[in-house]
Amino acid sequence: MRSPPRRVWLPATIAVLLCAAEVLGVTALNMATGRSVAAVGGCPTTAFPVRPGSQLNQYSEITVGTTTGCWATYEQPSSVSEDEAFAYYMDASNTPGWTRREAYGDTHFAAFTNSRDSQIQANVAISTLRTFLVAGPVTVRLAISICRCDPQSMAQ
Repeated sequence: MRSPPRRVWLPATIAVLLCAAEVLGVTALNMATGRSVAAVGGCPTTAFPVRPGSQLNQYSEITVGTTTGCWATYEQPSSVSEDEAFAYYMDASNTPGWTRREAYGDTHFAAFTNSRDSQIQANVAISTLRTFLVAGPVTVRLAISICRCDPQSMAQ
């Protein structure tokens, strides 16, 4: 049996090595820059405070480019209004280690930066959902997204 000519193996070997280098490079970049879910306390995050009484509803890792973060939603107790849930995050004593960058009371949105690492960003949004769109039981939902990223990538 005759072996294939060397000129076939050389391009194939180079292609495999380039692919491996790219995968290793992205992995090394994530590890070096801390742009992973571990950098923000896992998913759902343990790094950003969750309002007491909240029940985890959904969560997911989100990756944009080489940055991975976490998005999670929490159901609020039926006795809690949007305004009450939002007020929790407006009290700086409830978010130790975080600096509020911006907040909008009319839309119940707030953005925070970690006090020790300014690349760790967290957004909070509170909304009301109705079971049957315009009628039915009301559910107040808290959504938290967090990543170690460029602040512009968190812009809503």
